[in-house]
Amino acid sequence: MSSCRIANKLINKSRQDYYQNRLLECDKLSAAKRWQTVNELLHAHQTDKTRTDAENRDLVNSFSTFFVSKISGLKSAVSNKLASISNPVFFQDSFHTGHLLHICQPVTTAEVLRILHSVPPKSSSVDFVPPSLVKSCVFAELIAELANRSFSNGCFSACFKHAAITPLLKKPTLETSDPSSYRPISSLDFISEILERLFLAHFQPHVLVCSNFNHHQSAYRPRHSTETSLLSTLDTIYRASDIGSSTLLVSLDLSAAFDTIDHVTLINRLRTSFGITGSVLSWLQSYLSNRTQSVRIGHHSSTPTKCTTGVPKGSVLGPLLFATYTSPSATITRSFQVCPRDSG
Repeated sequence: MSSCRIANKLINKSRQDYYQNRLLECDKLSAAKRWQTVNELLHAHQTDKTRTDAENRDLVNSFSTFFVSKISGLKSAVSNKLASISNPVFFQDSFHTGHLLHICQPVTTAEVLRILHSVPPKSSSVDFVPPSLVKSCVFAELIAELANRSFSNGCFSACFKHAAITPLLKKPTLETSDPSSYRPISSLDFISEILERLFLAHFQPHVLVCSNFNHHQSAYRPRHSTETSLLSTLDTIYRASDIGSSTLLVSLDLSAAFDTIDHVTLINRLRTSFGITGSVLSWLQSYLSNRTQSVRIGHHSSTPTKCTTGVPKGSVLGPLLFATYTSPSATITRSFQVCPRDSG
């Protein structure tokens, strides 16, 4: 019995030290990474581990059907609403006036190595090569050559266009058997992620300095977060209060925001409002088109379905593409002399 008590004491001490060290490491991480660590330690957002293998086999297609029908339903609802409005007024995109981005500068092996050293080796069921092997830098020169050919030809390889969808429970208190309780998170090929990061290094600086980019956008850009949005909003409220003005805050929650992005509208906006042309625009068109996804639970995957709208959740480019897609909202609110704030 004494040996059992000693063993339990050592196990508890080891667990305590592990949690303590993980929390101490959070001081060096971004706010998003800190929350991710806390959720992981608290076992938050986990799906039901008690399902049988047979139940998982039946669920994958149910989830897949639900995710597809949800987007179709939202698109139909928007179309029906627009059809019911007589003489609807559509906002015209502002024209880009700065320099154009039509080609990506050649990628170097050193750039690839920096990215490989910085990204975690997250594995996915769609990986062609294990991420740990890719991060060993054996493939750095090959990835650089692949990226240069991809960017110069304006073509994103079809073999990287499939996503494995993991249903993530929105809240621990929700019904685990109801597909609406989950949000779809995409798992993409690791090399695809590296290519996206290399493209982002050329694409993001151009977008962020464009006059048509929503400069009140807080999430999805460097050194900005929901925290900066909150601080800015409070500052606006306090300033209004100091001069005796009233403040009205209107919040809008978009359902399936990333999944309902219209590809044609996005590409036209990138061309018109952000000056994206040439092989860069062709590459983005290729990146968005002909994508497929399948839901994966346990060892089972659903039948692949086509993705005709949206950007993959969990992708590197998705957040910035969403920010460019919604940028005109700031122009609309400013036209009514309203101060726009976007927390993402």
